[in-house]
Order: sequence, then C-alpha cells, then structure tokens
Amino acid sequence: MSFKVGRFFIYLFMLFFLTASCHADNVPKSKSVFGIKVGLCGEADIRIDNHRYSAESGTIFGAFLDLPVYGKFYGGFAADIGSFDVRVENSQFLDLSLVLKAKLGNSDQRLFFRPAIAFGYGMVNKVLLLDETRYFTFQIFAEMLFMFDERLGLLCDIGWMSAPSGGDGTYSVTTSPRLMWRGGIVF
Repeated sequence: MSFKVGRFFIYLFMLFFLTASCHADNVPKSKSVFGIKVGLCGEADIRIDNHRYSAESGTIFGAFLDLPVYGKFYGGFAADIGSFDVRVENSQFLDLSLVLKAKLGNSDQRLFFRPAIAFGYGMVNKVLLLDETRYFTFQIFAEMLFMFDERLGLLCDIGWMSAPSGGDGTYSVTTSPRLMWRGGIVF
C-alpha cells in the first residue's frame, strides 16, 4: 500500500516538472535565492534491523541556497538540523541535501508554487543501541512563496522526509516517511 502511495506522489511530482510553464522561452533571468526555514517533523517508524521503534514528532531548522539552472528550474543545497524523541531519549540529526526545484508562476506574480525533490546525506547522534548513524535521505515537498519585492519573501512548505537506507556499521537503519511543515523567509 505505501509503495503505491509513494509512486503516486512521484508521478504527481513529475507532472509538476513536465508542465509547459516550466519550459517557457520568455522567462526572465532568474536570481539565486537564500532562505531559512523552521518547523515541525511528524512521527515516523524507525527500523533497526528487524525491530521497529516509534519516533515522536520534533522540530526542524534549515537553510538553503537555490541557484538558477535552466528557465524556471533551480538546483541548490540545503542543510537541516532537527530533533526527535525515541522512547525517552532525545536525539538530533543533520541532513545535507542537493535539491531540485521548479518555480511555477509568472514573473509578474507575487505568489509562486515550487515543487521540490532532495537527495541527501544524514547523520544522527547516538540513540538507543546505535552509535552515530549515517544514512541516505530523500525529501519531496512543495513550497508556496509570497514575494514582497524582488528579493524578500515569505514561504511555507509541506512535504515528506525519509531515510530509506543507513546504519552505524553494526545495524541497518531505515525510517518511514515523516511529514514536515515549515515556514520561513527568503532574501
């Protein structure tokens, strides 16, 4: 069931990137965008070998830099720091990602929709029976960006973050997708 849901979101995401508005020839030259976000991560299941643990919701803080690639496409870098609780232990994570975004909307509008996909490398400090853990991360999210002028704007995004593979050398670790809600500012 979750595979079908995941495939649905991948198809939906691809649809956004393949729309004609992303390939318009008359798009003005884009500028790089720097921003910061803060928000919440929902609950997730953490699998350590064959054992499942529940991670409670936590906070997430991040910064990103988007650089124009082609037309309305942006490539960039993101760093997220967050926390979560497993049983009674609190843990922190760091996620460094490469991001691809599309900017949907006309350049004369103030409101933009930006679907995004990110692939990253994450680290979690010691938690439960694990030493420091390293893992591959995957994020898919959509940003709504409201610009006050050419450089300053507010954003909110919603999406999913997961760690489909990872470990600490002794144990294999994966996490189920967890919902993210974030708000921030771009400049």
